[in-house]
This record gives sequence, structure tokens and C-alpha cells, in this order.
Amino acid sequence: MADLIPFAFGMGAADLVLFSVFGVLYLRERREHLRCWAWAHALDGARHLLLAVDLSVGGAVALELTSTILQTAGAWWMMDGAMRFAGRRSHRAWIAAALLVGVSGTIARTLSLPFAIVHLPTSAFLGLARVTGALVLLRAEGTRTARTITCVALLLWGLHSWNYPFLREVRWFAPWGFTLATLLATCVGIGMLMLHLEQARREERASSARYQELFDGAVEGFFRTSPQGKFVAANPALVRMLGYERESELLALDLMRDVYANAADRARILAHQDGDIDTVRLKRRDGSTIEVAVHGRRVRDGNGQVRWFEGSMRDVTEEQRLREELAQAQRMEALGRMAGGIAHDFNNVLGAIVAATDLARLRVDRGQRPIAELDDVRDSAMRAADLTRQLLALARRQPLHRRPLDLRDAVSASARVLGRVIGERVEVEVSLGEEPLVVLADRGQIDQVLMNLALNARDAMPSGGRLRIATESIQIDGSSWARLTVEDTGVGMDDATRRHMFDPFFTTKRHGQGSGLGLAMVYGAVSQSGGRIDVVSAPGEGTRIEVALPLASTQHAADPVEISSEAPRRRARILLVEDEPALRRSVEVALRESGHEVRAAIHAADAFDRWGEWPFDLLVTDVVMPGLSGPDLARAVRRRDPLCPVIFVTGYAAEPIDDALSEHAELLTKPFTMESLLIAVARRLETRDAASAAETTSHVTTA
Repeated sequence: MADLIPFAFGMGAADLVLFSVFGVLYLRERREHLRCWAWAHALDGARHLLLAVDLSVGGAVALELTSTILQTAGAWWMMDGAMRFAGRRSHRAWIAAALLVGVSGTIARTLSLPFAIVHLPTSAFLGLARVTGALVLLRAEGTRTARTITCVALLLWGLHSWNYPFLREVRWFAPWGFTLATLLATCVGIGMLMLHLEQARREERASSARYQELFDGAVEGFFRTSPQGKFVAANPALVRMLGYERESELLALDLMRDVYANAADRARILAHQDGDIDTVRLKRRDGSTIEVAVHGRRVRDGNGQVRWFEGSMRDVTEEQRLREELAQAQRMEALGRMAGGIAHDFNNVLGAIVAATDLARLRVDRGQRPIAELDDVRDSAMRAADLTRQLLALARRQPLHRRPLDLRDAVSASARVLGRVIGERVEVEVSLGEEPLVVLADRGQIDQVLMNLALNARDAMPSGGRLRIATESIQIDGSSWARLTVEDTGVGMDDATRRHMFDPFFTTKRHGQGSGLGLAMVYGAVSQSGGRIDVVSAPGEGTRIEVALPLASTQHAADPVEISSEAPRRRARILLVEDEPALRRSVEVALRESGHEVRAAIHAADAFDRWGEWPFDLLVTDVVMPGLSGPDLARAVRRRDPLCPVIFVTGYAAEPIDDALSEHAELLTKPFTMESLLIAVARRLETRDAASAAETTSHVTTA
């Protein structure tokens, strides 16, 4: 039998080649039938190599038994692979039959039975497995050529297996039998490979068809563009979205010139990360524009270079319109609520003024002095001023006079009067940190914020409770901030109330018990100072409001200035600039009555004409005027006289006074009392005298 050794090695080599092919395909595609066929050829290859060794050493029983086991297992794997390729699974009875064949062959060899009897069970199993596989593949999908080659070869191989026990011992037939088995096994392997490749192509075509169907039938626009700014592919939805009829028309467009309404939008889109969504405006064929949401990614080649961009576009023009209409409706709703609240409060004030004015006229007609009525008019006007300040605060347009101040000092000073304001049933606990917390803020705003939060907490504790006020230093995004915490043990808020608690004129109090402006003013004041607010609350668990303000670059608070109510001690020359005639006349009279020399101007240009021939000691100017603004006028004055003090008066300032002008300056908010004006004048004159004396001393020392 030595002449059969080359045939055994040849069949083993062929099986190992097919094992490699099916193994690589399985690692790439992870198909179960590929795994089965790879194992089948691996076992058959090992069996044939072992058979060659067995023939070389003279027929060892152990080697022959191992070869039979490998051959049986290989046949089962091949048949199971055929089953899986056809979408079926082999029955467990096949495994039992294979085990029975192995046991029977072992017993027959142990008893030294004739060759035909020893190999008959194995040959019967091999033939039945291969014929079964042929019949299963005959009904599987595939071209006629691939199925014919595979099924005929597998069927003949099975029939050949059945005659093995009878013809194996015929010396002249053995080489031809091995040759036939080698050819049939090779044809089976090649046929199975052809069936698999055909199946892969069918699935690829079906996948492409499904993708094309999805691509063409999608309601969103899908696209693929080149780095050069051209469409490579576009689905019908995108073609229709841009107003064209055929995809070829779209492929001829230049994205920058013909598609994007703003060329910079494409550069912004390309700068995004893969998966980001952005909204851009695109041009349609008829020249109109639409708003689209773009979602895309980069497709790169093997070298990492961008091959193209692909993604989707969704027309959100109608959504944008509906969103804008909703926002407008919400704005109108808020405006209506605000208008109603303002009308209610101002009508109350105006009603008091009209009533007091009528009473004053009645007293004048009777020859009496209407002092009380005039005081009522003045008090009502100041209440109206408070209301306008609250409105400006919630709109973040309140005129500010920001100075470095220690938040602990402001809280400590306000806390001393809170007890009298919120009543004895509420216990006030104040906890101040040890380190200074210097923030750049308006002291009046800080007092208003704390007072409004404390009053709101008091109203949330009708039966009494505990109010905790604390300050501390915290870190937010690597920056140092000061945090003011106001916490109560009141009734708390649900989610709906918490969402609207800062809305203007929103209140949960009974009619007449609250204007709904307190917390709105708090939010506006904190936002205007560059801070933020966090609220933690739940029904029955109280409320904690945390106000965070950025710490100032300097941690030295400005020295507090004591306000004196005494009249000014020296006379001064004052340039008054105010475009409101009634207010200008009243201020001019008040300053003259106090002994000052005053020249009044109606705007900045008029002021320029007056000061050239008349040097003055102090500038009192409105902030918002026709032509040059008050700050612009003050800058021009400071260029001539850097120490000239300035008093700004305003009812509304779009921007805060910058730090350069704040030095030797003061801000009065309209309406103001004449007393507060005269005190401010005295304070600014004293500041100027002190600065002039310090400058004179410095010159003398230098000399």
C-alpha cells in the first residue's frame, strides 16, 4: 500500500487549502456554515495526513482508529454545514449515529474482524451523510452550475463511500479510488465555495436594493458631497426639497454658490464633529430659502483623508415658524400679564396723586395750606419710582453704581433690620464666613435682593419658622465666587411654581398681598451683576435659594461713605445739563437756593458753548440725551479737568457707567429728592477738595 501514500498526502493538502479558504471567510463574515465547512476540511485534511503516516509505518491500529474518527467527524461537519447553508439544523440523531459508528469500529478492530465488516458502519455513515448533504443543497438557492457541481460531486462521493469496504482491498482499484475521492472532495469544496459566494452576492444585491429603496423613499433628504463642494449623490426627497426635478441637476451645483444662502455656513458645518446637528439656510431653485437641520459625518479612505461627507437634511422651516409663533404668543402672554400688573399698580399710584391734588386745590380755594396733600403726592410719586426701579431691575436695565463691597458686610447690615421686618415668629440665623467676600456690585441692589428673598421666605412661613442666611466662598468652573444662601422651613414649591417663580407679576399670594415683582427683580438684579441663581424646593420641605456672584479681582472693599444731611458749606459753580425742562428748572432753582452759581444747558452741545467762557467746579448731567450722552460729555470734561467731579442723573441707562468715569462720580436715579441731590453735591465737592489738596501736597513734596 506504499503507492497510496502520495494520494493521501495530495488529498490532505487539498483539504487544508480549502480549510484555509473557508476559515478566512468565516473570520471575516462569521457565517455558521463557513465554520462547519472549515472544520470538515480541517478534519479530512488531518485524517489524510494521518492515513499517510499509517501507511508508512505499516498499519497501526491506533492510527487507523483515529483516522476513522476524524473521517466520521468531518463528514458530519460537512453535512451540518450544508444544513445551515440551507437555513436548517441537523438532527441530534446524527451525533448519536456517529458515536455508534466509532464504538462499533473500535469493537470490530479489537475482535480482529474482516476489513469489510470493520469499515462497513463507517462507510455507511459517510455515504448517508454526504448523500443527505447533496439532497439538502439541491433544494438550496444558487445557480444551476454551482448546485450541479456541488450536489453531483457530493452524491458521487457518498456512493463511492459505500463501496469502500468492498473495493479497498482490490490492489489495482485502490489508487483509482483515492484519485476519484480526491477529485470529488475538491469539486465539493469548490462547489460549496461557489454557493457561498453566490449567496453573498445575492445578499449584497438585496441589501443594496433595500438601501436604495430606503434612500429613495425617505422623507428626509440624504446626501453625499465631495470635499470640493459638489453633490456626489442625493435622494429624491432632497431633490424635491431644493425645488429641482432630477438628481443630475443637483449634481451640477456648486454648494457654496448655489445651495448655501450664507457661504460661511458650510465652513461652520465642516468644522463640526461627526454626528453634530446644526441649522442652516439653503437656497431653492426658485430663489427662495428654507431652514434645514443638517446631520452628517466624514467618510475617510485608508490613508485617513476625507473621501466625502454624507448625512441627512430635514426641512425645519415650518417648525421654525411654529416655534417663533409660539415664542411670540408666550411673549404676548407675558406682556399682557405684565401690562395688567403695571396698570394696576400705576393706577393705584395715579389715583392717590389725583385725589391728593383735588384735595390740595380745595384747600387752596379755602385759603388753607395743602401740606399734607403735597406730602401724599410726593409719597405716591416715590412709590411709582420704586415700581419703575423694580421693572428696570427685572429687565436688567436698572442704573448701577457698582463698587467693590464685602458681601458679608452688606448681609450683616441688612440682617440687623430683618428682624423688625419679618416679625417675631420667624427665627433668623446668620452665618458669615471668616474670609472677605468682595464682589463688584451695587450696594442698593444687594440690599434689595436680600430683602426680597427674606420677605418671600417670611410669606412662605405663615405659622413661623426658621430663616437661615449664609455666605461662603465657592469654586465654579475654576473661578472663585461668593455664594449667598437664603433658606427657609416654609411650605416649599412644586415644579410648576418653581418654573415660573421669577416671571414678572407671577404670584401665589392672594389678591392684594403681592405684586409679583419681588423675585423677578431679584433675578434681574443678580443677572445684571453677572451672577446666577439656583433654587432647591419641594412641597413641605422648605426652599433654599442660592445666589452666586463672581468675586472681584481686588479683595479690598471700598471704604463706606457716610452721608451727611447737613447743607453744603461752600458755594460752587455748577454746570447743569438736562433735556427735561421741568426737571432742569427745579434742579436749577434748588441749587441756586442752596447758594450755588448754576448755568443750565439743554444738551451736550449747549454745554460745550457755555463752559469755554465759564470754568465750573462740578458737572451735573443727565445720562441719556439727544446727541452726545452724559458719559461722552463727562469724558470731554475730564480731558480738560481730570479731577472734575460728576453727578450723573438718569431714569434709565442702557449700559452701566464705566469704571474710568466712576472715579469722582456719583449716580442719582430719577426721581430723586432735592435733599439727596444737595447731599451728593456736597459729597462730590468735598471729594474734589481732598483730591486737589493731595495733588498740591505731592507737588510741594516733589519740589
